[in-house]
Order: sequence, then structure tokens, then C-alpha cells
Amino acid sequence: MVPEYSTDPVAPGDSATFKVVFHPPHTGPFNQMITVFSNGVKPVLRIYIKGNVTEAEEKKSDNK
Repeated sequence: MVPEYSTDPVAPGDSATFKVVFHPPHTGPFNQMITVFSNGVKPVLRIYIKGNVTEAEEKKSDNK
């Protein structure tokens, strides 16, 4: 996974965004955990991404 985030301070009550790109090693279901560290009320936050990876349409049409 490759995270992208701003290093600018976030004031109390404000929000920020981050981007994580996950490149799964195979098709099928996945459950990936992301750990976010901060100096907030909850210094460690775990976020789970669940999904199902399917074969890309380009690959499906090549196999005909």
C-alpha cells in the first residue's frame, strides 16, 4: 500500500483526507487493515478495507 497525505497540521474539529492504493496479489476477496497514527484523542485508529477483486475486462476479452 502506498499512502498519500498532507503534512499540514489539522486544527481540532477540522478534518483531513488521505489516499491509500492497495495492489492485491490475486483475485478474490480481501480484508486489508490500515493503521493511522495521530496525536488526537485516539492516537491509533485502525481502518479496514474489505472488497472483492475481479479479473479486469481487458484480460477477459484477451482470453476468448
